[in-house]
Amino acid sequence: MAAPSTFIARVARLGVPAPDFPRRLFFPASALDKAALGLVAVVFLAFAFFHEGLSLKSDSDQYYHMAVARRTLELGHIPKWDDWEFAPAGRPHLYPPGLHLALAVLAGRPDRLPAAFRTLQVLAYPATLLAAWWFIRWLFGDRVGFMGLLFSPWVLRLAADASWLTAPAATVGAGDAGGWALVRPFILGVLWLQLFNPLLAPVAFWGFIRAKDPRYRALRWGIAGFVPMFFFYGGRFWMHTAPLWAAFGGAVAAPVLAKGRSLRTAVLLALCTTVPIPSLSFPRSALDVDVVWSRGGLRQALKCIFSEGAQAADFARLADFITENTAPREIVHVERSRPHFGDRIFVATGCRADVGGWAREVRNAAMLETVEEYRKADTDCLFVYTGDPPDDMGFDRVVVFGRFSVGVRGKARPLEEQTHPPEPVLPGAVAP
Repeated sequence: MAAPSTFIARVARLGVPAPDFPRRLFFPASALDKAALGLVAVVFLAFAFFHEGLSLKSDSDQYYHMAVARRTLELGHIPKWDDWEFAPAGRPHLYPPGLHLALAVLAGRPDRLPAAFRTLQVLAYPATLLAAWWFIRWLFGDRVGFMGLLFSPWVLRLAADASWLTAPAATVGAGDAGGWALVRPFILGVLWLQLFNPLLAPVAFWGFIRAKDPRYRALRWGIAGFVPMFFFYGGRFWMHTAPLWAAFGGAVAAPVLAKGRSLRTAVLLALCTTVPIPSLSFPRSALDVDVVWSRGGLRQALKCIFSEGAQAADFARLADFITENTAPREIVHVERSRPHFGDRIFVATGCRADVGGWAREVRNAAMLETVEEYRKADTDCLFVYTGDPPDDMGFDRVVVFGRFSVGVRGKARPLEEQTHPPEPVLPGAVAP
């Protein structure tokens, strides 16, 4: 027993005292603090008074989240099974419920979900900026806090269903032979959703290495806790650790705010956030690099002010047509290249779709095979496209709503007389 006790004693002697954190959560507001709060206020007011610039213009993740919220409202509880996407197969619903519950509570009923989502948009981004600034300011003072605020917008049941979780890189790298088949998925896992800012990232890295205040040690450990995520879902690592990196970047940049002219410099730096900053994106491989122009701070506010609202008339007509020509919860077939468009249709009409978001992360072969077979066999049904439909589908007619088109198969009889093939039940499926 002597050896273990000796080892523990030696490890204990290597410890260092805990850093001295501020005892109070609040602090007197300096001129720099007021400048930081003013910047956040400008962003919030721009969002609040020009919220049409936040209109839901793209069929992206927001409609997935609204779809989950809609199903939550319909069921009265968080769904266990995602039966509105990849219908009729469906899949386990694995996404954490916080955002969906907030949307459901805020909306109260399905037709108010877009307005509820826009309200969260107005609140969430300024609130995130405010929280990041307060945390850095509380720990390291007003100069580091202000510079950290400018860095912050830079990148802002699983075990039981593990067989459904497909590593994104593995699906892209399928078919490779030899050692590359093992190496490539690992590399692509690091690059997945990756956004690397070549201008700001080196500043933050330098701060990570050089910051001497003992309180930065806690932030380093915080970043270390996210390292496993870096190797399997690379971009998420930067998204979730952004406030911590902002603190390190602020530490390096804080000397720019020299005493005596710090407020004037702060105003100039805030105006610099109207300038787009290039980031590097690796959507498919290390050799496939895209340049993405990031926006943050005042640039995000200006974009909101000067953006035109979404032209939703075409989709509104499409949604009305789907509602009038489908039975409740009927399956609508959607072009495969627009996975979140199925969620948008579900949010607006309540009809299920045979596509869905997060397709690479949560899927299996049986689900995809079931969806494809039913798509071919379905009889009285609608196929929705953005643009012209394919010529080889044998539609009885095509209806066009601006940029959308609907291929109609059958549906010559009244709705109550229309038929569909029996819907198969996927092994392992549970009640929603």
